[in-house]
Amino acid sequence: MRVAIQATLAQDDLVAASFAYEGTHQGVYYGFEPTGKRLFFTSCDIFRVSDGQIAEHWGMGDIAGVVAQLKG
Repeated sequence: MRVAIQATLAQDDLVAASFAYEGTHQGVYYGFEPTGKRLFFTSCDIFRVSDGQIAEHWGMGDIAGVVAQLKG
């Protein structure tokens, strides 16, 4: 899997980032047996940083988009 950071934004102890993921479906994913298909999806994540480490994380990935690619 390849992960790329598309954009970042930081304020105080919060960091937001948009990620793009690309890889090959090689394992069971949400009940779908491996297909060998190339998949692409994105996520938006917010992190709270404390003492240089991620203390909290909230995120939303495009799971529906992945499932659509697996079905298509």
